Amino acid sequence: MALRDRISRLRADTVVIEQERLGKRYAGRADTTIADAPLRERTRIAGEITSIRVVPRAGSPSLEVSVNDGTGLAVAVFTGRRHIPGITPSRGVVLEGVPRQERNRIMLLNPSYTLLA
Repeated sequence: MALRDRISRLRADTVVIEQERLGKRYAGRADTTIADAPLRERTRIAGEITSIRVVPRAGSPSLEVSVNDGTGLAVAVFTGRRHIPGITPSRGVVLEGVPRQERNRIMLLNPSYTLLA
């Protein structure tokens, strides 16, 4: 049985393996998964930071933090910020805010956050 599992993992795509890893790691840490997050309702999601970038919005900098939990991708936008201490790639984070759909992405504007160890 263990040999069969190893062979199937060797054949699996790396994206699928990464999604499974994230799904197991962040299951139960939040109210809902990113894929099932209700739009325009306050909710908590948890995941791993995959990328960080500074983007100008309306003349001021905004920090965009992409978070993945294995089911989907969400972007947290912190307006007026270029850097937040502790927000680094591959760090776990719980975001609490109101998700909305923008350009086929789930976005949270200025959410509260909790860094995970």
